[in-house]
Amino acid sequence: MTDLIAIFRKEYDFVIFDCPPVLPVTDAAILASKTDGTLLVYRVGKIARSALKRTKVLLENVRGRVLGLVLTGLKAEVSPDYEELEYYRYAYGNEPSRVERERIPRQKKSLSRRIADLFSRRVS
Repeated sequence: MTDLIAIFRKEYDFVIFDCPPVLPVTDAAILASKTDGTLLVYRVGKIARSALKRTKVLLENVRGRVLGLVLTGLKAEVSPDYEELEYYRYAYGNEPSRVERERIPRQKKSLSRRIADLFSRRVS
């Protein structure tokens, strides 16, 4: 496999390997140690966050470089990051827009911020 990756590096600018999940199958972890980086795909609400943490630790243990995370299954109404998106905003005089009237003070970090925090600190 190492020889094949070396051939691909000479021939192509980017090579993407689609691998099975990291935890149940070792293929992805082995391949991660031989490539320039790994991009994780995380299905929000279906996979436990502890599994995501274990995946990160496993990849770090084999010297895999985690480049980033792709979130799938994210619903806009669940994430406060999307609460202000509208196509049009109209207000007359000093009348607040619908979004401003419905705004609830945020007390929790958004899901994307929590995941970013997860990858910004080392897991022991």
